[in-house]
Amino acid sequence: MNDTKRANKFIFFLLLYQVFISLIINKISSQNFYLVYNQLISLFIPIVFYFVLTKKKISDVLQIKKISKKNLCLIFLLAITIQPVMSFFSFLTSIFFENHTQDLIPILFSKPMWIIFLSSAILPALFEEIIFRGIFFSEYKNIEPKKSFFINGLIFGAMHLNFQQFLYAMIMGIIFCAVVYFTQSIFSSILMHFVFNSTQILLAYISINNKFGTFWIQMFKFTDSIFVCLVLTLFFFVISILLLNCIIKNCKRTDNEIYNNEKILTLPLFLYFAFTFFIMCFN
Repeated sequence: MNDTKRANKFIFFLLLYQVFISLIINKISSQNFYLVYNQLISLFIPIVFYFVLTKKKISDVLQIKKISKKNLCLIFLLAITIQPVMSFFSFLTSIFFENHTQDLIPILFSKPMWIIFLSSAILPALFEEIIFRGIFFSEYKNIEPKKSFFINGLIFGAMHLNFQQFLYAMIMGIIFCAVVYFTQSIFSSILMHFVFNSTQILLAYISINNKFGTFWIQMFKFTDSIFVCLVLTLFFFVISILLLNCIIKNCKRTDNEIYNNEKILTLPLFLYFAFTFFIMCFN
């Protein structure tokens, strides 16, 4: 079995597993620890099974090269500046599709803050990056990088199982792949993912409690003025591109690898997209 086939099978069975687990774990949804249990059961257990069944070393799957302090700072800044751009894409999709995540915010913030950060920032940043930019990305190492970035992002977006999140999640997945590829370290995408999710939690908390006044909140809401929306989006988009370019230049990666023509769209991947889009249509 070639690497892409194994990766496609893994991601398809991961989807089936998560759908099955969600039906069971919802029975304990009233408990505070439900959010943590969900991350551990739906993501951590498949990671363990992958390494047990494939008998691969963690170091052979996860890129763990040390990141320079300069790049760590740039990655942190990129995770901040990319958020208004992603908010814009989220706003665009919310015009056509209902934003179910907003309905969950009051429920989420009924939990203790440490549980919110653990379940919505720390664990997703760790487990999702190990799965998508670690396991899946490593199995696609024989595919030309740009194609691998795109497929990874597409799969990551579809895994969110709703159209409103699909576009910005796909773009974030592509960016995460790029920083991992050039820094050769899974820690880069883990940091970006954590900073992104943490900032979103803080902004949601500020929005609910109106801690710093309406001006600060409105800066991150793109519903009042389309002109302001476009100007801010363009500004932060340019800054993000410049930061990403600086990260790439600092890495100075030389790519002398020869990539083969392994078939990407195998039956499990086709079924994965068919199943996820079917769910999104009725979500």
